[in-house]
This record gives sequence, C-alpha cells and structure tokens, in this order.
Amino acid sequence: MTANALRLKEYIDTIDNFDFIEPEVCPYRDHIGALFTDAILQAGVNYRSVVRPRVESVLMRFPEADTVSAFSKVLDRYGVREVLHWNNTAKIHRMEDLVSFCSFHSIETVEDLTCFLNSELGEEQLKEINGIGNKTCDYMKRLLGFDTVAVDRHIREFLVDADIMFDDYFEIKEVVEFAADIMAKTRRSLDYSIWSYMSHKRNNIEELFLDFEL
Repeated sequence: MTANALRLKEYIDTIDNFDFIEPEVCPYRDHIGALFTDAILQAGVNYRSVVRPRVESVLMRFPEADTVSAFSKVLDRYGVREVLHWNNTAKIHRMEDLVSFCSFHSIETVEDLTCFLNSELGEEQLKEINGIGNKTCDYMKRLLGFDTVAVDRHIREFLVDADIMFDDYFEIKEVVEFAADIMAKTRRSLDYSIWSYMSHKRNNIEELFLDFEL
C-alpha cells in the first residue's frame, strides 16, 4: 500500500493543472431531508444537473424536514416520488428503507446519525440496507464532516491513469487516504480534488466529441 500511495503522490506531482481544493462544510449537514436526498440519489448520475437541484428543492420546500421523524412525515404526506422528483423505483425504496432503518435505531438528528456511523458496527448495520454499500456509507460520512474518502468511478479511473493496480474498494480507499496523509492534506480534500479534476477532464472530452460531431 505504501508503494502505491507514493506512486499516487508522484503522479499528482506531474499534473500541472491538478489543484488541491478543500471542500466547504456541507451547507445542509444539519438537515436530514437534504442529506438523505443527496446520499440516496448520488450514485451513478450527474451531481450538478441531477442531484444538486433536487437537494436544493428539498431544502427550499421542506425546511422543517431536518429530523428523521419530520422528514418521514413529509414523505408520508407527499410521497417519495413527489418529494424527490424521482421515478426510479430502486432509489425510492432505498429512501424508504433508510428512513425506516433510522427510526428503528432511534436515529432522529444529524448528531444521532454521526454517533451511529462513528462505530464500525453502525456502518455495517447501515450497509445491510439494500443498495447502500461502502461508497454510499462513506459518502454520507463525508457529508457529515468525517475525514474520509468515498471511492467512486472518478477515483478508480484516476488510479488507473496513475498505473496503480487494485483489487477492491478498501484497497483503493487506503491508498488514497495514505497518499493524502503523506502529502499533509485532508483525506476529504484529496477525494474532492480528484473528483473535481476528473469531472473537468470528462467535461472537456465530451466537449471535444461534440465539436467533432458538429
């Protein structure tokens, strides 16, 4: 792992336009409704065009839904589909399961959720929900302010570009987190910086294809 972490650092050092960006504190980290909306919808979709508008919509329309019980009442009254502006059945069920899980475990506030996820047992229990795996769990922790890495396709592709071989999620996570430690950066910062770099790179490639088609 040490060798791969050092290789990642050396690769980053060769990229002229790689900027370290310290992510801002999540502005809705105290709002359960917005937090859950972000965590449940983020997988496999464009964040800026799909997830962010829906998170902002929940914040604006349901400012009172800042606890699990309050958010549950909103979902019961309007329906998950309407609250999230979402039709994908799998993610609708996932949201319902997450709210039910929190109610069962007496998780009411963001503080409760933070304490619950601060234990290995809590993490493993959360990942028993169908569709919530390592990445979603780490992503939620990152929204809550944990200094961790949520391994997504951007990070995987970045490690491939750096010629770093990996076997599983946790190996990638350890490499990125150790590289951040070596560079004296927060783990959240390296995660977000890789995401920003790869997102910008992907957008540039898509624009090139569009220009070619025109």
